[in-house]
Amino acid sequence: MTAFKLLLKKVSPEQLFMGSVLLVNGGNYLYNLLLGRLLGPEAYADAALLVTLLLVLSFLGMTFQLATTKFAVIFSGRDW
Repeated sequence: MTAFKLLLKKVSPEQLFMGSVLLVNGGNYLYNLLLGRLLGPEAYADAALLVTLLLVLSFLGMTFQLATTKFAVIFSGRDW
């Protein structure tokens, strides 16, 4: 466990972030590659459409959550 803590002290937060981004992007690439090979062109297009729709809906939800949080913080500091 001490070797792990020593390694974390040597790695900067920027390097850790870049490594995690690289890992996630590589996993995403492999997932799409395997899904495309297993499903075929037509089924993969349907799956990609569903994933895109899910992303759009999640962005709408995150926008609402971010706006709600922003106004909650602004109004919590005021004396009514």
